[in-house]
Amino acid sequence: MGFYNAGFDLKIIGWGYHPRESHKFPFQIISTIDNKDYFGESQARTIIQLWKPDIVFTLGDVYMNNWIKDIPERKEFIHIGYFPIDGTPFPKNWIPVIEDMDYPIVYSQFAYDLISKVMPNKKIKLIMHGVDTNIYKPLGKEEIKFFKKKNDINGRFIVGNVGRNQWRKNIPALFKAFADFSRNKPDAILYYHGAIVDIGWNILDLIDKNSLSGKVLYPAILRPNQGLPEEELNMIYNMMDLFCMPTLGEGFGLPILESQSSGTPVLVTDYSACTELTQGEDELIKVRQLYTPIVKERDVIIDYALVDHDDMVEKMNKFYFNRNLLDKYGKLGREFALKHQWKDKVQDFVDLVNEI
Repeated sequence: MGFYNAGFDLKIIGWGYHPRESHKFPFQIISTIDNKDYFGESQARTIIQLWKPDIVFTLGDVYMNNWIKDIPERKEFIHIGYFPIDGTPFPKNWIPVIEDMDYPIVYSQFAYDLISKVMPNKKIKLIMHGVDTNIYKPLGKEEIKFFKKKNDINGRFIVGNVGRNQWRKNIPALFKAFADFSRNKPDAILYYHGAIVDIGWNILDLIDKNSLSGKVLYPAILRPNQGLPEEELNMIYNMMDLFCMPTLGEGFGLPILESQSSGTPVLVTDYSACTELTQGEDELIKVRQLYTPIVKERDVIIDYALVDHDDMVEKMNKFYFNRNLLDKYGKLGREFALKHQWKDKVQDFVDLVNEI
């Protein structure tokens, strides 16, 4: 929307976007629903040939854009690539893709430092993700209390998680740690905000496996393409006492920043971009070891982090028994979020394009 509001003519190719899905944006979104061309190479090439854009802006992982450097029309446009890195080491076969980008931009210091070491002569720009602090904000205690009483969870200590049900989020580790943490704590509740069945695990099976019946809340209506209005999501962040995400690795970790903006402290893996978002060691889960999963679509070797179970449980207990830490890190997180607002990030991109 920032480019549109700045007066630029846009054509959007939406990865995974289905043409029957409605949207509120005042411009066309072209679908790439095609098993043979999920990342839109054929559509993009057609648009480039017919529309002859001055700038092609890609938003996605490096492997999603590795075909752009090879198309015949490549010299006819400027390529701005905005992409994440969520693990180490940096894959060598991604170097030509980034080298070809006219303006490679990353959204974490982790990615910036990693690429700078491998490609010291390539100019990389850092524009972190942001958050709308007018939507994601701390709510009044009475408003939160009313919401909790309405949902019969008043007085409960709520550990929450917001994230897609997929392999990288390491959801089984969260359920296992919460099971140990909540033992002999009848007031403890785990709230999982994601689809019950997606490309990851069956959440109901995880509840059964960890003997957590009656201790886990989840919104049954959620689907990968169907969430809640942001104002409702803000209330969900506010109702949490602690946001917890034992992820294997993140290119950024937007729910972390949203939680902080809402005034809720976080507990996340000490790896990838997560580390730079936190406000102290109390909010970081130690890494037990790195491992290298098979991720077919990436065709690269990247190490991801497995959290230390005992440290995770210990940190949960530390927040539970020291409620002053919840206030401390909630305030620090809000202060951090105020420095990373979407409106400022959007302006950074608009300024960049105007300079080109």
